[in-house]
Parts: sequence; structure tokens; C-alpha cells
Amino acid sequence: MERTNANPFRDFWEVRADQLVQSVQHVLTWARDADALPSRQPGLQVDLSLHGIAMIAMERRLALLPPDAGPPADLTSAPDALILPLLRYLGETGGYDLELPCDRQRTDEPARQHSYVLSSARGQVPMGLP
Repeated sequence: MERTNANPFRDFWEVRADQLVQSVQHVLTWARDADALPSRQPGLQVDLSLHGIAMIAMERRLALLPPDAGPPADLTSAPDALILPLLRYLGETGGYDLELPCDRQRTDEPARQHSYVLSSARGQVPMGLP
């Protein structure tokens, strides 16, 4: 796809968004195929907040929305190769400290950068379950 008036910063966030979306799609596909999803009710969505990504990467749990949809899906048997891109994403997002819980980060920079990534996804964010 050819872009006119390309903004290098916008391109950076779009690339990050593409990588995040692909990584989450791989996890969702594995979860579906491994029957790790607790329910396939219509309307269930994946929590793609920074906290939701941290749950997948750090705790190997997949949070579903709405919050009363049930417990997070268990991803403990997911291959490391599926989880590593999300760990890398966190580590490269505004100084996210992998040693600290998501809600105890030293600054709000990781959340700010994650919001840029989500806004750059241009409608391709895989909110619904496969």
C-alpha cells in the first residue's frame, strides 16, 4: 500500500499495531483450537487494554469482556512462541517494567504509548473471539 504524505511517527505506530494485532490473533487462534476458551457466546470480546495484554503475556490468562463473561481463559499450555511477542511488545512499550504489575508501573508512558498503538490499528483489532 502506497502512502502519500507519510508521517514516520504514524508509520511507527501502525507497524506496532500490526504486530500487536497479529500476535493477539495467533493467541486467539491457539486458544480456540485448544478449546481453552470458556465460552463462545455471541458478543464476547477480548480485553486489549494494556492490562489485558499484560494478563496474556505475564499471567497466561486471556481476559474476556464484558467482565461478567466468566473467568479468564487459561493459556498456561500455550507455546512460548505465542507469548513471547506479547512480552516483547510490553518490554518495548514506553519503559514498561516487566518486574512490576501493570497497575504499578513507574509512569503512565506505557499506557499512553499503548493507546497510540490501539488508535493506529485502524479497525483491525480482533475484539471478537474467533
